[in-house]
Amino acid sequence: MVKFQRSLLVKAFLGVVLSIFNIIWIYFNGTALAIFVSIPSAAVLLVIIGNHYLVSHDTVTKYFFGYRLFEIAIHEIDFIEFCSVKKFGQIEIKVASPEEDYYRLHLKNGKIIKIHSYYTNERITIGDYICKNYKVKKKETKKTKYFYGS
Repeated sequence: MVKFQRSLLVKAFLGVVLSIFNIIWIYFNGTALAIFVSIPSAAVLLVIIGNHYLVSHDTVTKYFFGYRLFEIAIHEIDFIEFCSVKKFGQIEIKVASPEEDYYRLHLKNGKIIKIHSYYTNERITIGDYICKNYKVKKKETKKTKYFYGS
């Protein structure tokens, strides 16, 4: 049983950034409008803290605070597409982060499930773990965005 979630550093950083943003908002706009920023900030923080994936007993399960959102049997996965999106004209430096941006799990029934690459367990991403331990085929895709809107 292996649990994949965002790193603790990312969760703490986001909590600090959202807290500072809320304090600045309240300082400049007063407490009357604070609810319009505080509630969405709390919702975003809960989503980030509560989401995780669990790989166990040949299944991939997504949880939100212990509630199972969906479950996929690994033998139903045809292949995993490792997608990297590069923006034209930008220099990108990645330090201790995966090269790919997200994974697309292509199931044998034609359904596609997208999982972001920042779900890790001891610096191993969920896509790499499934490919190595369950011998699922891997396909790498590199996309280039020439305009930010497309």
